[in-house]
Amino acid sequence: MLNKSQKVIFTNHFEIIQVESGKLVLEDAEFDLGRELEGLIDMFSVQCINHNVEAVLDLSGTCLIIFTVH
Repeated sequence: MLNKSQKVIFTNHFEIIQVESGKLVLEDAEFDLGRELEGLIDMFSVQCINHNVEAVLDLSGTCLIIFTVH
């Protein structure tokens, strides 16, 4: 049985093989980068709080993510 790290390595390797063999088809799709980055910040918010790290996403100009250790 594979542990979590081994599964990630296996999955990444499998995806590379699919791309190289032409079996993986990528489609062009629009997405909201700001929303995706906000989701990323939300996803890591608990870990940041537990480690006294503040994650700030500034979308007012050039996209900027700042991590500050308290």
